[in-house]
Amino acid sequence: MSSVVGYQEDSVTLAVFASDTIDFTTAVATWEPGDLESACRSAVSAACATTAAAPRLCIMVADAFNGQLALEAVRRALPDGVVLVGGGSSGMTLGASTPSYQACD
Repeated sequence: MSSVVGYQEDSVTLAVFASDTIDFTTAVATWEPGDLESACRSAVSAACATTAAAPRLCIMVADAFNGQLALEAVRRALPDGVVLVGGGSSGMTLGASTPSYQACD
């Protein structure tokens, strides 16, 4: 969910934080099938480009179906030393009676 593009299926929303005077940046990655890696790289680049400070923390929320792949792609795109938390929360079958757990890497 984004205030810019609203709800987008198959999308990742991430926020990158930098410190001394906390600097918040955001980006959204949307992709066509087979283009997840490029979309995540573009989102990380866009988020990092809006600040002069080095990022320290990235909080990412992804859809349940591509969450782990997106988390891995964002991890590869982030500079070394950035802490990444997030993932997706949901079961693979919508409406299932099994519990959901927040995923993080």
